[in-house]
Amino acid sequence: MRSLATVSMTTPKGHTSTWHFVQCSTGWYAHGGCHRPLVKKLNGIKELRALYRNYLSYGYKPVGQPDAAFVRTMNIADPWESELPASLQMELEALSQ
Repeated sequence: MRSLATVSMTTPKGHTSTWHFVQCSTGWYAHGGCHRPLVKKLNGIKELRALYRNYLSYGYKPVGQPDAAFVRTMNIADPWESELPASLQMELEALSQ
């Protein structure tokens, strides 16, 4: 599944409604809602874009970047900068995983 866009808005009653627009191996989908999650199967990218524009016209706002939630960064420390012995560095590494 590839996330293409996400939109969200707060309803007048204070509930958050969020919709995700995705591409899967089986087609194009929009899923989300407020209370009961809904899934809409679409016939193509043009229909998906039209639905996305409709939600923007209803007052929904884009959330983040597509696939931003799936990106992970890792900081790798330089072992030569540490004053700890190598054995302690390996123990700390094992604890951090």
